[in-house]
Amino acid sequence: MREALFGTESPVAEQQMIQIAAEMQMYRGPLPPAAEVCAWEEVCPGSAERILGMAENNNRCNNANKYKIIQHNIRFENWGLALGFCALIIDIGAVVYCTMRGHDAVAAALLTLAVMGVIAKFIPVKVDPQKQD
Repeated sequence: MREALFGTESPVAEQQMIQIAAEMQMYRGPLPPAAEVCAWEEVCPGSAERILGMAENNNRCNNANKYKIIQHNIRFENWGLALGFCALIIDIGAVVYCTMRGHDAVAAALLTLAVMGVIAKFIPVKVDPQKQD
């Protein structure tokens, strides 16, 4: 086999052969396993406290971001409701105005638009997440 790899049987050729071994450990979550934290603490005293502090800070930031997203969504929904209500009032005013001016067909079209918009708001729509991609 050595002859096939190196073409000679010399010890120099054998020394040129390098063996590489790799080990990979995976874990999930913000904290490494306890054995690894202990190993870090032995190598660098105080590192366990820093690792815990880093995980706590990461958790605080994640919670703050989630809170901001929820508040933004609530504000967005409230603005949508307010603007939708304003649009409905303007549409009803336009229907009354068109009716008073004798434009019954336009008034009927505007009223239909307003009614369809309100009905569409209350019809639940199911979105398939697989079709969005």
